[in-house]
Amino acid sequence: MAYNYLVPRIAVLPAGFDCTVAPPLDLVGALLLDGSGNVDMTVRVTHENVVIKTWSCALVFAEGKLQGERPKPFEWSAEHLRDEVNPGFLELDFRTSDPTFPK
Repeated sequence: MAYNYLVPRIAVLPAGFDCTVAPPLDLVGALLLDGSGNVDMTVRVTHENVVIKTWSCALVFAEGKLQGERPKPFEWSAEHLRDEVNPGFLELDFRTSDPTFPK
């Protein structure tokens, strides 16, 4: 079954840890109807309900394959979060910017 949305992924970012996010973009195209479309990928880091970093990029898929250059991975440095009691959270979200629906 194919979809024009993906469920966001949420990860915990404890203090003192670096994090690199390089999602398997080859799988994203397979989830799109007809394997084609424009997809916005967004990473948000929050701490105590405040967004402290946002990163996004536009992706284009045709026939289930990523077109153009693969974006660099999102990198989070441990130095950005020093609260040892309350962790941060990282959300990875994919949304189609031109949804197509079956006829």
